[in-house]
Amino acid sequence: MLTLSLLSPLVAGLFILLLPAKLTGQKKPSSLLMLVALAGSLISLAASLVVAAGFDGSLDGYQSVEVWFPSAANRVGWSFGVDGISIGLYILTTVLFPLGLYYSYLSFELQASEGHAPNREKLFWFSLLLLETSVIGVFVARNLIVFYIFWELILLPMILLIGIWGGKEKQYASIKFFIYTFAGSVFLILAMVAVVHYNMRSTLSFDINDTLSVAVRNMPLELQKYMFWAFIVSFLIKIPAFPLHTWLPHAHTQAPTVGSIILAGVLLKMGTYGIFRFSLPMFKNISLIYANFFIWLGVIGIIYGAWMAWAQSDIKKLIAYSSVSHMGYILAGMFSGTEAGLNGAYMQMINHGISTGLLFLLVGVIYDRTHTRELADYGGLAKLSPAFAVVFMIATLSSVGLPGTNGFVGEFLILLGTFQKNVWAGIFAITGVIFGAVYMLHLYKKMFFGEVSAKLKAVSEKTSLKISKRELAVVLPFVVAIFALGFKPEIVMDPTKKSLKQFVTNRTSLPIVKFEE
Repeated sequence: MLTLSLLSPLVAGLFILLLPAKLTGQKKPSSLLMLVALAGSLISLAASLVVAAGFDGSLDGYQSVEVWFPSAANRVGWSFGVDGISIGLYILTTVLFPLGLYYSYLSFELQASEGHAPNREKLFWFSLLLLETSVIGVFVARNLIVFYIFWELILLPMILLIGIWGGKEKQYASIKFFIYTFAGSVFLILAMVAVVHYNMRSTLSFDINDTLSVAVRNMPLELQKYMFWAFIVSFLIKIPAFPLHTWLPHAHTQAPTVGSIILAGVLLKMGTYGIFRFSLPMFKNISLIYANFFIWLGVIGIIYGAWMAWAQSDIKKLIAYSSVSHMGYILAGMFSGTEAGLNGAYMQMINHGISTGLLFLLVGVIYDRTHTRELADYGGLAKLSPAFAVVFMIATLSSVGLPGTNGFVGEFLILLGTFQKNVWAGIFAITGVIFGAVYMLHLYKKMFFGEVSAKLKAVSEKTSLKISKRELAVVLPFVVAIFALGFKPEIVMDPTKKSLKQFVTNRTSLPIVKFEE
């Protein structure tokens, strides 16, 4: 099933490229292209749900393992599987992509009604489907080389999405995205080559499992430090953590809506996933040495991201900086080394993909009608589109961590775990909750309350600002997930508890969030 899930989007994308131009749309988007793309993505989703249904969270290690080109002991062959660390992100990926694909078609339709023909439509769908295959490949790879191939492959479709279908400063944003992420990849490949070279002294193995972890632990401590920093710098850029975050606001602001959804939903999680997959298990001792440093780095990111979000006048850039703040929570939780912090960090990886992905989707919905993201152009939108106001409020409350929503569970556990490791860091991290509520509620007030702005009045005379039924259909799965994970967080936490237990390094006397065997 993993092979089907991995390849179906790619096959659909290649099929789209082979379709003759006369079968595709010219002045309006092609429903044929959308259906082919959606079919490939939905097949991947269906296969992932089968994998999830057969996943046993009480077991350790990889499950649903599939091997391509097997070699002796499967040490060099292309190998795929899922464990407690990857299963949640894998499912999140396969859910977000079909929603993003369908919304892109609705956006193209709205643009066509205003006289704007779709631009390079076949390449657009292919880029999205190639991106889906690449992201899935990162999360299910069991082989170090395979992981790196998919990690690098993601660059191509994402640069195309930003550089071709982005905003006015798309070239600058795409170049900056490439420079930062490629620079991080250089550190990553150097670290991988060094680890494999050291491992070859005993046996040739590229498997991401205990073999590599044991090899690293047998290294001299000083060498481990160099390897740790090579890995971690690459992952910090991808997160992105302060102060390596400056590519993110530009990429988010200039990317098309679906690009922002995927970027916030799963691409940023590649960095935190890399820390869970490599940095913590392979460099456990080094992680302990630098734990407080990374906790404080996360806390700085929480506060800095919140303050920068408050200062923005562009709605999309505001949400982008909120991502910097939210990812700071995750970084602090991971390096707390506590059960609560690790649970909360993983939970928040999923939560952020849902709540921030929904916020970017909703900004795209209203931008397609108004063609402005300036906060000053809004006001009184609740009077013109009550349903849109309700959905945006749900996304806002999830983002600020209101009890009953998914955001509360993750943030609470992270703060608890941070307190257990470093009290002062926990105190400062709590201020981020206050700042987050301030800038998000300020955003909501400016957009939806007060008198209807002159800009919205002018737009409403030409087109309806109400969210359509088809757009609500795209939004509904996000809303369901927000409340489902808010009331039943064990949906995410139960499959991960066995895998996360290996990272617990600092237990306190507080009997909180204990793992059940």
